[in-house]
Amino acid sequence: MEYEIIGDNLQMVVTKISSGEMVYGEAGAMIYMSDNMQMNAKAKGGFLKGIKRKLAGETFFTLWGPGHVILQSMTIANLAAALRPFMPSGTSGRSSSPLSIGGLPGDGNKKLGGDK
Repeated sequence: MEYEIIGDNLQMVVTKISSGEMVYGEAGAMIYMSDNMQMNAKAKGGFLKGIKRKLAGETFFTLWGPGHVILQSMTIANLAAALRPFMPSGTSGRSSSPLSIGGLPGDGNKKLGGDK
C-alpha cells in the first residue's frame, strides 16, 4: 500500500491499494474511489455490537483493491466550515437561484437536457 498526505488545513490521504489489500474507513471519510475498487458497508461483530454502534452513531466501510481511494478525517460539519471560505460570497449552499456548473448556466429545477 502506498499513500501520500496532501493539504494543509484540509488534509487528505491519497492511497494506492494493491490487489488483496484493504482499507477500513468511517462514514463521511471517503472523498473518491476508483471504479475498480470494491466496497462493503456491512458491520462487523454480532447483534449486540451492532446495536452499540448504532447508538453511538458509528458506521464503517471496507474497501479493497487494486485501485485508488482518497480519504479525509474531518466531520461533515467541520468539512463544510473548512470549505465555506472558498464558496462564492453570498452562497450558503442552499440557494434556489439558477444553478451554474462549470460555467454552464442552468436551472436548478430542471433536469439535464431541459426537461421538467
